[in-house]
Amino acid sequence: MTNKLIKKLVSTMIISCLLFSSFGVAFGASKTEASDIKGYWAEAQISAWMDKGLIKGYEDGSFKPGNQITRAEFMALINRSFGFTEQAVISFSDVSSGNWAYHEVAIALKAGYITGYADGTVGASKPISRQEAAVIVDRLLGLSDTVSTASAFNDSNTIALWAKKSVDAAVTKGILKGYAEDNSFKPSQSITRAEAVVTLDRAVGAKVTAYNTAGTYGPVTGSETINGDVAINVAGVTLQNMVINGKLLFAAGIGSGDASLDNVTVKGDTTVNGGGVNSLHFKNSILSKVIIKSATGPVRVVAEGSTTVAQVDVSSPAVIQEDGTTGRGFGDITLNKDLPAGSNVALKGTFDNVVILGDNAILELPEGTTISKLTSDTDTTVTGKGTITTAELGQNSKTTFETKPTTVTIVGAATPTPAPTSVAITAPVTVPTATPVPTATPVPTAPPTTEPPAPIVQMGTVTGSVYSISQAERIIGVTISVYSGIQNSGSLISTVESGSNGMYSIANVPVGDFYLKFEKEGYMDLTITPANHTVSENTTTEVSITYLYHNIVSGHVQDTSGNPIVNLKVYLFDNHSNNPEYEVNTNTAADGSFYFYDVPAINSISVYIGQNDFLLSDVESEIGIVPASGAKVIAPFVLTSQDSRLSALALSGITFSPTFTADQYVYTASVPFNVDSTTVSATTQHVKGSIGEGDLGIKALDEGSNNIQVYVTPESGEYYDSYTVSVYRETEAQANAIATIEAYDGEDINFVDVLNTATGLDTAINANFYVYSNAVLTADDGALDTSGKIAAFVASINNKADKRLSALNLSGITLVPIFSPDLHSYTASVPFSVTSTTVTATTMNPKASIHLNYELGIKDLAEGNNEVQVYVNPENGGYYDIYTVHVYRETEAQANAIATIEAYDGEDINFVDTINIATGLNTATNENFGAYMNAIVGAANGELNTSGKIAALVAKINDNPIGNIPL
Repeated sequence: MTNKLIKKLVSTMIISCLLFSSFGVAFGASKTEASDIKGYWAEAQISAWMDKGLIKGYEDGSFKPGNQITRAEFMALINRSFGFTEQAVISFSDVSSGNWAYHEVAIALKAGYITGYADGTVGASKPISRQEAAVIVDRLLGLSDTVSTASAFNDSNTIALWAKKSVDAAVTKGILKGYAEDNSFKPSQSITRAEAVVTLDRAVGAKVTAYNTAGTYGPVTGSETINGDVAINVAGVTLQNMVINGKLLFAAGIGSGDASLDNVTVKGDTTVNGGGVNSLHFKNSILSKVIIKSATGPVRVVAEGSTTVAQVDVSSPAVIQEDGTTGRGFGDITLNKDLPAGSNVALKGTFDNVVILGDNAILELPEGTTISKLTSDTDTTVTGKGTITTAELGQNSKTTFETKPTTVTIVGAATPTPAPTSVAITAPVTVPTATPVPTATPVPTAPPTTEPPAPIVQMGTVTGSVYSISQAERIIGVTISVYSGIQNSGSLISTVESGSNGMYSIANVPVGDFYLKFEKEGYMDLTITPANHTVSENTTTEVSITYLYHNIVSGHVQDTSGNPIVNLKVYLFDNHSNNPEYEVNTNTAADGSFYFYDVPAINSISVYIGQNDFLLSDVESEIGIVPASGAKVIAPFVLTSQDSRLSALALSGITFSPTFTADQYVYTASVPFNVDSTTVSATTQHVKGSIGEGDLGIKALDEGSNNIQVYVTPESGEYYDSYTVSVYRETEAQANAIATIEAYDGEDINFVDVLNTATGLDTAINANFYVYSNAVLTADDGALDTSGKIAAFVASINNKADKRLSALNLSGITLVPIFSPDLHSYTASVPFSVTSTTVTATTMNPKASIHLNYELGIKDLAEGNNEVQVYVNPENGGYYDIYTVHVYRETEAQANAIATIEAYDGEDINFVDTINIATGLNTATNENFGAYMNAIVGAANGELNTSGKIAALVAKINDNPIGNIPL
């Protein structure tokens, strides 16, 4: 082939220019104000995201809002804005462990909104299209699980089938929108940086269920579950009969108004940013933690009925009140370090533990309020007639009490400190006066020795709560021992009992690792190292809820090789009539184990394992007597594998598509004519699975289609599965045609036929003969040495030569016939009142260009005939094509005649002439005058408001003249 050296030099120069031109862009320059977003449509959202550190600008101070964004960059934005951090193990071929995107892709895969492509890639560096973004947002929010309205964009028919439901749902939800100027969605267009920020900003907002209007929400009976966060943004809102599997926010928009919860369970934190003295009421509700941090003034929070609030963290002035509570009421109260100095916090009710971390706080305890234990290392003023059983103060604390506690203990003092006159200190130390002794003979004074002071042990507090695992109720009187150090090798620090609300608080725990031991008669002892197993100085470490149980039934599931079977559903149930409603289930853990807690102490309990990859039939087995207290260990279940999958499949010298996976059973591949055989190798997923005799080894390949099959029989031998690779081997004729193309040097041959013979397709066309010829002459050696490469080459040239439109629209005008890319001429008619139309069009090949002879695409329409033309220039610069729409605009005379007909009510007018003027035809005749008149008088409004409708009426009457009235 000729001219190849020149081609390579030019390509190298172009690539070098592109590389050096890209060095000016930095991925992560941190500018909070970008120079090119001022006045931009997405300025507010971009600025907010930059302020939050969710996205950054470029080193030159710009943001480049119109730039494309890659799939990996989009994942990074999602991970930051949604707070995803957990990672999965990934093995995509296009993302190495050293790539910056590796961790973002791992997080995205774990979060479940990215899956990757069939070829084993994830397309990290590819620009992400608008329809791909819609699918990802749908996966994040589950939008298409609800009813959506079908999108009505001009280019809706170009939205891929796999993305259609997601696009419809995202548009219905208002997360993605179309382009107003041409009512398009542009599904295949790459999403820009600005569009990505705005889309995800809306998506994050959509995660929150917001109540913005006063009223009562939730069912009157039963319960509603909200899987996400909830925000109450205005006063006067009551939520009832709900379970919120997320966080709850009483927003600042409540102002000094009120809001209420009635029979509401909140699994996440409840934050109070608004509300006033009119109160936030929690009635018959369960809240894990309440954080009070209001900028609108003091907030009053009231617990009523059976309400239980495990923990309250106070960072702003507040009144915390129990009003006729029958439940646990408020649990532990902590006045945080960020509570402003001088803040007033009032407690009304009965409280177990109050911890004060904020300095100079004023704690008001009205008469009737009781606190079991108050802990403070700061200077606090405690006022009121309320009672405190025990006050535990730091050695430097200057806390004062209006009503002295029953007992005050000073923590961390080297010697007892005299108590204030109003406070009694337990166990004062009195040092007796020593008895005088004779003076010893003087000896030389030894050099003074200074012993280092004893190290100060820093302390913290551990809190938590204890529940019954089966009844999900708090357990009172559990003995909790805290040990400092690593489990089973630490030192006992302190022992307490869980209070009336099942909660405990252990102070003076040394900083560092700790673990806990739980004991109560009738329950099994439990020793745990919590997930948050370290104590920090002067802070409270909250332990996740601990569950105790009376007994436990455990077992293990493995295969015949002794390997654990993971994530297998196991059921435990009563197989007699003693307790027919008892049935529980769980999944096996990573080691194949399973556990059931608080099982009825009867002898009719059975284990059941249903059909799965390891079982063809069900397994059911009685386990014998279950003790009321203690452990019951079941003998291991050994299952025979039914796994008939492969873990690997390879054909030597052949790359098949898609990339092999165990659950994909059909593949395709193509090879040159000179490849006449392949060696098949495979490995079963389960070590005791088997492959059919003769399925592996050398397989001859015929010209054309070949099917290579591998049969896999599981360990049980019950049935088999088969993997099929359809291999197309080029024919000898194809090989000769490929050789001709490879050696082509401009000879006069029937080039289109040769191309079609080489590909086995009929995609090469005579119109592109010279383009094919020139491109083959400049192709690199080996670039066209297979039928697949040649087919792709032909398709690329055809695409570059494609001068078709995929969409054509004239605003306010209906084309006849309906638009089709291969149809270039259309007609239309419009009323006299339509004086212009806006022309929009989209090319089939995105790189082709459109030319309109009208400013901004607006075409003025004259009375009578108009011609609208759209010129399409192909990507390769070849000759253009023209799409033409012949638009007839009614004349003013026609408009007047139509108005006369619309208003006609039997007047004496020259009716036939009026009709002919309205239609612009001479089809109305005097003979049918009466029929025309009767039809027009009986027509509904709008039925004859265009020349076309009137012409159709005339034609119909002329064909069947009924009801004529003689002139």
